[in-house]
Amino acid sequence: MNHASRIGARSLILAALLCLVVGVTGPGCRKGGTAQQASTSDANGYVCAKCQTKFYVPDDVFADKCPSCGAMEVVEVIGFVCDSCGNLNLAPKGPEAVPCAKCGARAGSKKLPRADELADWGAVKKSAADVRE
Repeated sequence: MNHASRIGARSLILAALLCLVVGVTGPGCRKGGTAQQASTSDANGYVCAKCQTKFYVPDDVFADKCPSCGAMEVVEVIGFVCDSCGNLNLAPKGPEAVPCAKCGARAGSKKLPRADELADWGAVKKSAADVRE
């Protein structure tokens, strides 16, 4: 192994160790961090494209059909946090941002909604048997 290869290998090992240390102790990876809270949920929310029924299921269940009309056109629901007032706005997945229902400003930061937030929005809890084909 020549000198340049040894330096490259050492640099790679050092970089990997640094990433590991930062990943374990970095502020974004701590339990309860903002990024973790935005990307985890205790439920999966949906809206039916055909009848507009809002519903949610436990986070380990994924809906195949609407529990009300049986249509296969169910769309995931995500949360958009208002850039101005911090209000959470729930909407079908698709757009990059939505207008805030509270202040009208752009709501562009995405977040997975939790069961209580989906219920407050008017979604009804359903079981796996209700939403699977």
